[in-house]
Amino acid sequence: MDTGIQELSVTSLAGDTDIGYIKMGSGPALVIVPGALGVAMDWSLVARLLGDRVTCYPIDRRGKGRSDLGAGYSMESEAADVKAVLDAAGPDAALLGHSSGALVALETARRYPMRKLIIYEPPFYYNGLEVDALMARYSAKLEEGGNESAIDLFCRDELMMNDDQIAFMCTTPAWGVLTTLAPTLPEEWKAIWKFNPQVKDYADLAMPVLFLTGSMTEDNPSYATNELVELLPDARKVVMPGNGHMAHLGAPEMVAEEIVKFLIG
Repeated sequence: MDTGIQELSVTSLAGDTDIGYIKMGSGPALVIVPGALGVAMDWSLVARLLGDRVTCYPIDRRGKGRSDLGAGYSMESEAADVKAVLDAAGPDAALLGHSSGALVALETARRYPMRKLIIYEPPFYYNGLEVDALMARYSAKLEEGGNESAIDLFCRDELMMNDDQIAFMCTTPAWGVLTTLAPTLPEEWKAIWKFNPQVKDYADLAMPVLFLTGSMTEDNPSYATNELVELLPDARKVVMPGNGHMAHLGAPEMVAEEIVKFLIG
């Protein structure tokens, strides 16, 4: 069984930067798009559990990890980034997107055909007074020089994490990644606002789609999971009990098994 990590890169179809990604495991290909505060290695726990059942290709999104920012954030350029990795993974590759990476995955699927799609809590509802207020508080924390304070606020107010979950997160390598990437969030957030994704724009996605959500975040008004499940012709939802927005770190075995059931059956 091959669970070693290969560090690779490919030039984005946008032509302005190289996109770093890792390759782990063997079996059917799955490209993974992390969230705004994530990097490829965040998905290594899931990838190791998938082992010889699925080949995982988690990416470093532009401006993060081994991927340079290029000409800047936009949904169009990020879809072009993901398509380049999909091409490298092979014609039958499936795609998984988490959080804002789920928005990128949906837009990639709308622009380019693919076999199957997995979407984990896509935050469509970025605009509005509540979100504006959240980003104002977040930016204020950053300006005070408090990356950790900003991430703590985001985890509580947007991801609905409790004290115990945040305390656990602080003990993992993911916390260092989150705090390092904290300053990148406002600009990426603005790019999503500018794109202004609408649920109805994805009505023509005909491939099978699995929606993952946590029981603790299923009712978060930011996520359009239920609306998309009702809209798409071949979609189903799995609720992961006792988990929230970060189950790939807190319960990777649960995420891995849902991936296997969906991709392989």
